[in-house]
Amino acid sequence: MVTPMTADLAVVRTRWAAIGAAVAVTVGAAGVGGYNLVNADVSTGDRPVFVPTTPCRLADTRTAPNTVGPKSSPLGVAEIATITAHGSNGECTGAAAIPSDAVALALNVTALGATEQTFLTFWGDGDNPGTANLNPAPGQPPTPNAVNTPLSDAGTFNVFNEKGNVNIVIDVNGYYAHHDHDDRYEKTPDQVVLSGFEFQSDDPSGDDWHVDETFIHTPSATRECVYAPIDLPAGRPITGGTVNYITDDPGDFDVYLVGTVDRAGTYATEPELIEVAVDQTLSLPATPDADLVVSGESFDAVDDVVVRDDFTYVVTICTALRVALVSVSFDTPEI
Repeated sequence: MVTPMTADLAVVRTRWAAIGAAVAVTVGAAGVGGYNLVNADVSTGDRPVFVPTTPCRLADTRTAPNTVGPKSSPLGVAEIATITAHGSNGECTGAAAIPSDAVALALNVTALGATEQTFLTFWGDGDNPGTANLNPAPGQPPTPNAVNTPLSDAGTFNVFNEKGNVNIVIDVNGYYAHHDHDDRYEKTPDQVVLSGFEFQSDDPSGDDWHVDETFIHTPSATRECVYAPIDLPAGRPITGGTVNYITDDPGDFDVYLVGTVDRAGTYATEPELIEVAVDQTLSLPATPDADLVVSGESFDAVDDVVVRDDFTYVVTICTALRVALVSVSFDTPEI
């Protein structure tokens, strides 16, 4: 369902002055500030480039019907599970398959049903480094954590569990691949991803939205908004995207993508200088199991919108749900 924009666009417009400085700084620093845009650094030498992908589930150790991948039982005491990433594995198939040149993965990992306080370690080759990527505990609500793990030469990685039993759910958001950069190279993405923690609340001192190292979430109450600047590849169409979220509180979730002139931070409010690229209300269903693992809902863009290089784009999310926003992706296919 597409929402009327009149009242909400008025709200969005009033924010331009307040967020102008932040947008001007963060858009210029895209890639440094964590916007996950696939742009090669203008430099020389062989170094990894992050390539975002459509999120897919690589492994789920819970019993059927939840099982994804070869393991259908929890990790036990001091157990190490070796997971294959390269190629088509789990639900990471087709366009979401991990290519053979991937040297590391960007993951969302959720630990479920821990029987003892424990920690999980992710690594590629060699000895267990002994560092904790997650710290599951009995009775702990499921919380997705961002994990970057290197891959072995064979395209695998390891997961170690210290104590007790614990199930894990592993979702892939992208991979890293080497590229020999030079001053002529720039890779343009087919998809641009914002992680939930990159969004900012309208009122950072308020109690409605809370930011942690993994995502941004709200306990509900009244309809509130968060926003994030996003750097999109000029000249490409915006065809739609996906919201990845967790909620036990189904209802409406508004997604806006608005472009306005002048990357230097001067934002005009005249209608002809503002372009609405996405204006849609999603009816989010509750996450479809008691463990509240990440779900996704797709949305459409306004027809015939092409990214302009003289526009700054800002994503705004508004809802009154009790929801955790994990990520928002935008599809920008090559034409």
